[in-house]
Amino acid sequence: MRNDDRNEGQASGRIEALLEEPYHVIDLLPRQVPAAGAGRFFPVERYYLYGPRRQELRRAFLDVLLKLHCYCGFLVFRDEEDEGEIDPSPEMLEEWMLGDRASLTVLLGDGEALLSAVPESTCMTVYGASEELLELLRQLAASAGLFLWKPEQQEPGSVL
Repeated sequence: MRNDDRNEGQASGRIEALLEEPYHVIDLLPRQVPAAGAGRFFPVERYYLYGPRRQELRRAFLDVLLKLHCYCGFLVFRDEEDEGEIDPSPEMLEEWMLGDRASLTVLLGDGEALLSAVPESTCMTVYGASEELLELLRQLAASAGLFLWKPEQQEPGSVL
């Protein structure tokens, strides 16, 4: 799939396939919080999602996206829209991430990986990334004060 000849049907099928691939998260925490820590995690999560640090976290995610865009093309679907935007401008990405709190689904490059960012989460999820892309994302996340890690097999009650 090439950026300039994708259509929504091809993209939709590729997104569905990538959602079945192994995933990593770009997160404000360096690893998964154990189930025993849920009582402490959830107040911190609410603070970052709804408190004074909300914009700071969203801006860190935006920084990762903008820097990543220098290395690969994007096909971005906003919320539940059927039509994606090919290589949106930095200003458009900023508006989506900071302004209207949209959920973003981003096909990376020629559809080899998928990044998902939702406003009600303290992490972004990356599906189907190659080792090379993961290393780049690790560096970009670190530059924004974030961490890249792979969730363990989830135990009942564990917290992402």
